[in-house]
Amino acid sequence: MDLVIDTAGSSKAVFTGIEALKPGGSFYIFAHVSKPVEIPYFQVATKVSHFGPPTRWPDRIRMRKLMRLAVKWISEGRLDIRSWITHHFPLNEIEKALKFNWERPQECIKVVIDIA
Repeated sequence: MDLVIDTAGSSKAVFTGIEALKPGGSFYIFAHVSKPVEIPYFQVATKVSHFGPPTRWPDRIRMRKLMRLAVKWISEGRLDIRSWITHHFPLNEIEKALKFNWERPQECIKVVIDIA
């Protein structure tokens, strides 16, 4: 892979992502981390061109374009975000959902609160 985007924030996700990454690839972190995460430092130092959060955030115009593109890809079935959802909670269990997401990030990719 040329690019890994970590949304889990767990040691397992980092090790798996770094292993899958091609030399010179980029590893971006978009994760909530509630406890220390182990990092394969030697692999990161010798294999990865970027490790961490994005260094440049898109401006508002670029962000709108990216959002439109993401919506288009999702509607066309080119980007399946349903596979990212690992847990659903009903609206009346929102406190439980937030606590679960905060205390057990290694068990979930994305938690969804169902409002309907």
